[in-house]
Amino acid sequence: MRRSTRTFLWTAVIVIALVTLIQWIGTMTRQETAADPMRMLYEVSQLQVELLSSFVGEAAESETTADLNALKQAAYSADYTHRRLVLAGGKDWPELASLSGLMDVIVRLQIGGDRRLSEEEKQLFETIAPHFNELQAAYATLMPNGSVNRANAARVKAADQAVSKAMEASGR
Repeated sequence: MRRSTRTFLWTAVIVIALVTLIQWIGTMTRQETAADPMRMLYEVSQLQVELLSSFVGEAAESETTADLNALKQAAYSADYTHRRLVLAGGKDWPELASLSGLMDVIVRLQIGGDRRLSEEEKQLFETIAPHFNELQAAYATLMPNGSVNRANAARVKAADQAVSKAMEASGR
């Protein structure tokens, strides 16, 4: 009986050691592919532009300059993230001047403190909202296959220029 107990224990130790060795070898030889950092940064930037487009659409219904705080924060976040994407990705990424232009407009509106927005100021946001929707739609197609699509980059640049022109035409 002692001999069978000893055999059983050694068999259990060997089985546990083999299982551990197999798991260790599997862990060491497994090659997981890391996510593409540029793609991930683009997805973050795309989300920020999408949020910004949504806030611009809602800004036309704002009553006071304080109601524009969320829009200002979204514009800053989108601009900051996109600038980091351009720094990381290089020349292929289009610049988005309209984002900093929008921040300038909001700061100018808020400089006098919390006050009611005029109908003209609300109209500015109504005017630029469709252009921001186009910018967001174009931005969503910017990186379809892991690299910047030049035709879509041109579409983003055109949408960005349309936003800037709409802001200029509205006198801001």
